Amino acid sequence: MQEKFYTDFVNQKFSTDGSVLTYPGNTIICFIDPRRHSAIYQRCLWVLDQLQAMPWQHKFTTLPPSSFHMTVMDLLCDQVRTPADWSSRLPLSATLEETDAFLLSNVPTVPVPDNLRFRYTLIREPVKIELEPDDKETETAIWHYRNQIAEVTGVRFSEHAEYKFHIGLAYQIVQLTAEEQTEQQAMLGRISQTLQGTDEIFEPDSPQLVFFDDMFRFVPESERHTLITRMKTE
Repeated sequence: MQEKFYTDFVNQKFSTDGSVLTYPGNTIICFIDPRRHSAIYQRCLWVLDQLQAMPWQHKFTTLPPSSFHMTVMDLLCDQVRTPADWSSRLPLSATLEETDAFLLSNVPTVPVPDNLRFRYTLIREPVKIELEPDDKETETAIWHYRNQIAEVTGVRFSEHAEYKFHIGLAYQIVQLTAEEQTEQQAMLGRISQTLQGTDEIFEPDSPQLVFFDDMFRFVPESERHTLITRMKTE
């Protein structure tokens, strides 16, 4: 039997069998609603179909369609507490409740951009669709928003200026063999070519601050109380 080598996502976001682990945090995203954003929603399902048709698809965990979103800005993860990965305005010892409260007080002070337009660029491993602004107005508005959020939250990661907007679709759990890696690159290349050949434009709703227990569900403030990691204990 071939020995398994696991990726860095294992024992962090997922277990060795691909099941999701508790990994609470917060982020800013644009939800993909299957009714309002049907073209990109169906495109995401199509990409996952390509992955699931591969003989090594069992080495990946796919994300539920209900969680589809474009990430606008990563914020804080409760289990990642180093100065480089945290807010300069919060102590590393801040509780999850204190962290959420701080973000809820500061993120809404930044006006959210609207009338945004994004186009596909390519697909990258593990499996995510990268997007870029379709016009100068979107580029200016979304980057101004990110910079302002970084200012009011004190969250500015090393890759801030090189950040790629993306839609995450799956996480790799087990390392691929050299042959599988070659097959994967060919698959991603074919998908990228198809995506770049479309004229589909993603016009998302305005970015939202959301909260999560794990990588399978992201909720706005109004549903934060439904998260296990945020439930009040008596």
